[in-house]
Amino acid sequence: MCVLGDFMNYLNSSGLTTHPCEVVYIPDAPSVEAVAEGDAVDDERNNGVGFAMYVPQSMTIYVAGNMQPYIESGEIEQEDADNVILESLAHEYVHHVQHMDNRLFLFNKEEVEREAEEKAILLLNDYLANRGEGFGCWRGACETGTKKGI
Repeated sequence: MCVLGDFMNYLNSSGLTTHPCEVVYIPDAPSVEAVAEGDAVDDERNNGVGFAMYVPQSMTIYVAGNMQPYIESGEIEQEDADNVILESLAHEYVHHVQHMDNRLFLFNKEEVEREAEEKAILLLNDYLANRGEGFGCWRGACETGTKKGI
């Protein structure tokens, strides 16, 4: 997924933090589980499984790329698969920003997750709009290419 690198560059240059984050793309994986020894986060915030996972110790986001099982089951539409991956990456990037701001473990899980969900959609819509795809409108949060609300 070549757009993944472009989106990661967008996130790292978004001005949300001065600390860049790395991404590891696992194209054949349908989900990301607790990864390299020493990288796994052992606390109640990490359930270890999802489309993407942020590891604060290494400032790395692991992203799964095999959406086929979810497409075949009807959980995800084929045309939405790339945006689901990008939204997952943006969500984990917001956790990176929270970590750099020393907020990742200071607030309750619901508050941290709510912020990550909301900002991930705004980031993805801003990226889509500025990529020349016109009006970014992913999951009902429509933006016109400005960083409003991010």
